[in-house]
Amino acid sequence: LGINGGSCSLMDCLQKFAGVEAMEEDFHPSYDCSDCAKAAEGEAPENGNAKKKHKMYATSKSWLCGSMPKLLTVQLKRFNRKLQKIKTKVAVPATLDLSDLMMTPDIAKNVREHLKSECEKQEFPISPDEKASYELFGIVQHHGSTLQGGHY
Repeated sequence: LGINGGSCSLMDCLQKFAGVEAMEEDFHPSYDCSDCAKAAEGEAPENGNAKKKHKMYATSKSWLCGSMPKLLTVQLKRFNRKLQKIKTKVAVPATLDLSDLMMTPDIAKNVREHLKSECEKQEFPISPDEKASYELFGIVQHHGSTLQGGHY
């Protein structure tokens, strides 16, 4: 999604945010998981803190919803790191369906073993009967070209 104009939809923004992203540094694997290293070496993991340096792993991240809030608030990044206003127009539909961003039972099964204990108690994915669709209630928009000036 460009920052110097053009247009896109809110769903385009959410899909880009949720999409698969490589976790790397200068095109080299950058993830150090002591539990993964111990499992590969045949040792029992010990909840994180390993003392020796482990192999760096190539990995990726993505964002999926395990459950949906009753009220969804979306805030778009409107300024870049240089504090320049992002001028891309974002079309916001009257109804937003987020079913494509929901965690499937297969993904939930694979993810559960990597969760911390406080997350393991959460129920996900949501029931197939639960809706992942929202009706637009309101929009707040910034008018102005800088962070220091303008109106909402």
